[in-house]
Amino acid sequence: MPVPEKDLPVTLPEDVSFDRPGNPLAHHPTWSTRPAPFADARPSARPTRSTRSSNRRGNEARFCSPRAPVAFERRDVDYWLPVDQYIGGIEHAVLHLLYARFFTRALAHCGYLAVTEPFAGLFTQGMVCHETYTDADGNWLFPEDVRHADGA
Repeated sequence: MPVPEKDLPVTLPEDVSFDRPGNPLAHHPTWSTRPAPFADARPSARPTRSTRSSNRRGNEARFCSPRAPVAFERRDVDYWLPVDQYIGGIEHAVLHLLYARFFTRALAHCGYLAVTEPFAGLFTQGMVCHETYTDADGNWLFPEDVRHADGA
């Protein structure tokens, strides 16, 4: 359920403690008991305590115009997206990219974006398992096809 505009921005507490495992918001004394702005409609409702990146997808577009009074300015997004190169660990290849691509495609389908992919290139950490080589034209070579200057 969305937060009413009059109750925005929702700010996180600054006095969180990291002395226990897990999400610090889940055991924060005021955040975990704080009624949500729509508590009258749903008394059991509470603000989300999740800080997972999957809850913040679509921010590639927001990063393009961070000071805009709206989610993003189309002219800024058209200039900056898609991101040239995305570098992330394998966990991002599954979760973050899934959400980022979904929201980008949904926004494009609704006419808010001109791009359908948020990233032009992807490099997942751990993909390179050995030395890599290219020839003078930039073509990839197998290690056994490389002749070193010292004759090896």
